[in-house]
Amino acid sequence: MKRAVAAILLGALIGIGALYADTRTTRGKLKAVRDKDNVELRIENADSLPVLPCDSVSVSGYDKALRSGRESFRVANHYPRRVTGIVVDIVYRHAGGGEMLHARRLRLGCDIPPGETRQLEWSAWDKQNRYYYHDTRVTPRSVKAVPYEVEIYPREVKFSRDKD
Repeated sequence: MKRAVAAILLGALIGIGALYADTRTTRGKLKAVRDKDNVELRIENADSLPVLPCDSVSVSGYDKALRSGRESFRVANHYPRRVTGIVVDIVYRHAGGGEMLHARRLRLGCDIPPGETRQLEWSAWDKQNRYYYHDTRVTPRSVKAVPYEVEIYPREVKFSRDKD
């Protein structure tokens, strides 16, 4: 009798184990997939790509919260062709027009049809998460957080050869 009860219990444990055997909490062999709209623009054949005047686009809506590892802004295409890339210079300053904290040139790939607007995002310059954009919609609670302002200057705009 004890053997029969032990066999039943053992069978039940094996059955329960089999139910959960393929439920894994980790996944092996995953590969990172990059967002194709926001990868850096590759400029191997820069001479063959048409370049637009910078007034063919407008940049607005910059944002970066305190703990965010990403920055973003919106680009509006005012040109009759699809915009496929943009080069901008960004200057970061202490809020209130203070000293410069950082400056960089970004080359961003994008796909913006004529007359439309798209949001672009990229890795933040602030790797230690100490700074936040002074006009962000997420108000930081840390008193050590430092607000900053940005100046964005579009330098080049690439567009597709095909007319939309």
